[in-house]
Amino acid sequence: MLRVTRREVRIFPLVADSGEPVEHLIEAVVEVATARGACVERGPSRYEFQRGGNELLILTPPTSVDVQGL
Repeated sequence: MLRVTRREVRIFPLVADSGEPVEHLIEAVVEVATARGACVERGPSRYEFQRGGNELLILTPPTSVDVQGL
């Protein structure tokens, strides 16, 4: 998704269907995205999709690097 976006990728919600956080998945996404030069922010959402699902990840692709290599 980072390769084809012009602005940002938003991942929401950060919980499984059961409402449990999926920290292992979040950590993996953050690790790969930052290794490829993306800026990663984790913050509150104005919308709670399901109980406990009120956070999102915002991934912004690098601007000074050729994104074709991502």
